[in-house]
Amino acid sequence: MVPGGDLSRAYHGITLPGGENWSGKISLYRFHIEDPICFQQSIRVTIEHGHANRRSDDISSTAYWYQHEPHAPFPALPPVEARLPLPD
Repeated sequence: MVPGGDLSRAYHGITLPGGENWSGKISLYRFHIEDPICFQQSIRVTIEHGHANRRSDDISSTAYWYQHEPHAPFPALPPVEARLPLPD
């Protein structure tokens, strides 16, 4: 847990620290400004679920990318109800 609550730095931070041992709801962010993740055609990104991937947390992420026009149409997003976080 972050002493005193949230933590903010230039490119990363914790806005909701959760409880002891990273329990409860937690919100973190990281901007890859000085270390961009470059790719040409596709990219696969995974998230480790604790040491040895043995946790069963509900994790989500948001990614932004910038590309040149023109591009192929994007696939449709799932309905909003399917993208909402789980209740407490």
